[in-house]
Amino acid sequence: MKNGYRSKKAIKAACLGVGLAIAAWGTGAGTAMAAQALPTYQLSGSITPTTDLVDVYVFYGMNSSSFPNPSLISDYYIPSIAANTTQDFSFSIADDPANGNYWQEGYTVVARYDANADGVADGVTVGMNASKGQEALGREWTDYFYTSEEDVQGWLATQDTNQLRDFFGGNFFSWDGLIAGSGTPLSLINFSTGTYGGSALAATSQVPLPGSIWLLLSSGIGASIVRKVKRPRARA
Repeated sequence: MKNGYRSKKAIKAACLGVGLAIAAWGTGAGTAMAAQALPTYQLSGSITPTTDLVDVYVFYGMNSSSFPNPSLISDYYIPSIAANTTQDFSFSIADDPANGNYWQEGYTVVARYDANADGVADGVTVGMNASKGQEALGREWTDYFYTSEEDVQGWLATQDTNQLRDFFGGNFFSWDGLIAGSGTPLSLINFSTGTYGGSALAATSQVPLPGSIWLLLSSGIGASIVRKVKRPRARA
């Protein structure tokens, strides 16, 4: 009788522990764990400039219609990248770009460049897809952008992310867009007069669930199975 009673107590205690863990999903910590359990996506890649870069932004956007401005924008900031070095990056993006909800998706790089390595920025570097990058060599900033280069350089210097997002959204998405899609390389173009400034390459992917989430989920499943197991009553 005592052994059966102790076994029941042990099972109840285990179930209570798992139940409390699952209940934690409703608390602040649990909410964070639940958010992590949902599928998330990231853009990962690298940038290799031929000149020093400062105030480097990587932008990624997804557009749900043919209207030029993207509906979802994510960004990542890198303080500086030295000439002829490779800087890796990875950051979360808002949704799965392959789910069929988006007409256009892609990324670019916007930064200030220092051609003489003297600590003074000489202009703005932007990333363009291969065909546009080749076309931009020797061309002027105003051939591509309505926003002035001086304004963009100022927003980079002050890290005005909102203005830079508007610049990215309003200038890089169109029927003849400047962005590069996932897995497609970018050419970095240094303005005011376009010169080659290096390259970048990035791709989207799904972020795998952390092991702790799988453990919690499997614990919940195990607890539900234990509850359904009927043990015979111990004889007196």
